Amino acid sequence: MGDVRFRALSAATLPDLVTLFAPDRECAGCWCQFFVLPGSEFSAGWGAANRARLAAQVEAETEPLGLLAYRDDRPVGWCATGPRSRYRRLARSPVLRGVPDVGALLVPCFFVAADARGDGVVDALLAEVLARAGDRPVEGIPRAAADRLRPADAYLGTESLFARHGFTVLARPLPTRVVMRRATRAPTRVPGATRAPARVPRAT
Repeated sequence: MGDVRFRALSAATLPDLVTLFAPDRECAGCWCQFFVLPGSEFSAGWGAANRARLAAQVEAETEPLGLLAYRDDRPVGWCATGPRSRYRRLARSPVLRGVPDVGALLVPCFFVAADARGDGVVDALLAEVLARAGDRPVEGIPRAAADRLRPADAYLGTESLFARHGFTVLARPLPTRVVMRRATRAPTRVPGATRAPARVPRAT
């Protein structure tokens, strides 16, 4: 996999996320607003307006909005994370209906640069989220194991990915979706993954 380092999203690292997202049409329209905004507002803001919203959120939020993964000082991966209350659209969806909010960090999506896919970046990102979460539970909403994964849905992660990191199933609200949580501290570590030498805010 090579050496991977991590930095929380901040005003200083936002240009790196822009660099990572820019070549991808979906990311360059969404800007991690799909689970945050009502559907009509999200669609109307596709592109520049959603990017501006993300920049404003970076300035306003007290908890990081996610983690960037770097290889050779180049951004190669992204993992959104934050309290469930941040993801307003998702909180109202059937996916989380009936699953109590226990103050966990939610990991709703991943993105990896095309030339770094299949090289363990997503595993490394999830392991780092767990390492930074400490005693705080972490939840995911991946595609169910029985679902035939389509490339367009890969951003959610997979049930097998979360299971590898010690997550257990809380609910299966849809045939294609599973809600999983990890409540223990001892995070998995991925060989070759290291943290950036500079201190960054911990997601707690």
